[in-house]
Amino acid sequence: MDQNTPASTKKVFKENETAVPIWILAPHEEKALRDELQENTNRICADKFIKMGECTQKHQVLFSFYCSDLKKELLECVGYNGSRQKYDELRQQYLVRKKELLEKEGKL
Repeated sequence: MDQNTPASTKKVFKENETAVPIWILAPHEEKALRDELQENTNRICADKFIKMGECTQKHQVLFSFYCSDLKKELLECVGYNGSRQKYDELRQQYLVRKKELLEKEGKL
């Protein structure tokens, strides 16, 4: 183990050399978290999606000029709520739930 390895990881590896640290997620867990982040972003920004859609229907040819403010708001909302920081927050919440579940089952 090197100096950068978290202490909790060292504990897991010392007790059982084949154990995977809790903070490593399986691909299906990563995908589920990304899907959840996408759903959250869509839900939070739904009003901006609707306003942008209405504006583009109203100004079909020149929507890029008439709807630029709405587009900027939409991109800011999606950019903020779909950011890596929001993903990391969601991932951290998931890891807490996962740890509690494993402790409850006696696997940790």
